[in-house]
Amino acid sequence: FDLYRLKNDEDLESSGFWDCFEQEDGLIVIEWADRIDKQYYPSGWDYYFIDFSVDDKTSQRRLNLSQL
Repeated sequence: FDLYRLKNDEDLESSGFWDCFEQEDGLIVIEWADRIDKQYYPSGWDYYFIDFSVDDKTSQRRLNLSQL
């Protein structure tokens, strides 16, 4: 899900976002996840933050994964 253009709760509801959390297994990837409060995510799930960056000098791409 790309939440960048999220304007309000209705936008989120109409996207089918919450329906994904009803599945027992799966992977949900959320871009711009800071647009909604983490308190709304289901409890007991594992959450990870992925940060992509590019070194300006070497053009080397980096991926940083951390568990929240």
